[in-house]
Amino acid sequence: MKALETPQEKIQRLRDNNLSFARFQINTESEIRFTEESNTLKMLYITWSSKREIQSFPKISADSIDASLIGTTQNIFLSLWNTSYIFETRQARVTKLPFEIKVRYIKPDKNTWTYLIVTENGTFHYNAINNTSNFEYLFRDFVYINKWTIGVIYKDEIQKKSNFWLEQKWNLIVLYNPDSKERKVILETLLPITHIQNVDDKVIFTAGNKDFELLNY
Repeated sequence: MKALETPQEKIQRLRDNNLSFARFQINTESEIRFTEESNTLKMLYITWSSKREIQSFPKISADSIDASLIGTTQNIFLSLWNTSYIFETRQARVTKLPFEIKVRYIKPDKNTWTYLIVTENGTFHYNAINNTSNFEYLFRDFVYINKWTIGVIYKDEIQKKSNFWLEQKWNLIVLYNPDSKERKVILETLLPITHIQNVDDKVIFTAGNKDFELLNY
């Protein structure tokens, strides 16, 4: 359990916050801070029990930086302008991702050493051990449920709908079994779907600023 901070610790915390170039609360126990030093940004990883300087980056604008937790892992997705990184918190190691296109977000893949890298052009399976990736052609965004894949097919993906023998007009969320080729449209919607993720044994999709639980699959 985290001990209550002393008045002196609170003053220091507020001073540090004011000095931060950019600050991201990752969860209740940790945060990422960037502080400015000349033409570089120093990245700090802070938990309730420690503060570690991780790495320096070339200086960019604060609104071009983002940091977020990768699904149920303890690792963090870092985005600095159009360059993306995975920060492994236990090893205090930052790995630059081999993608020139904009990465939208990252989530766990089937294995602990692989990730699903969701970009503006689709999703890649990324192997963190050898820093390689393979493009997923089936869906631009998806999650796994046992042997099934739940994927998004967008309204403008006419050829992809034809490949699945689907005639619906709008954005679709489809349940698909790669082995048996069974398929089922779970949802047809006008909502602008931006994310689909596994969260606490639920499938959650995001549209705009709202999250929705996917049912009936």
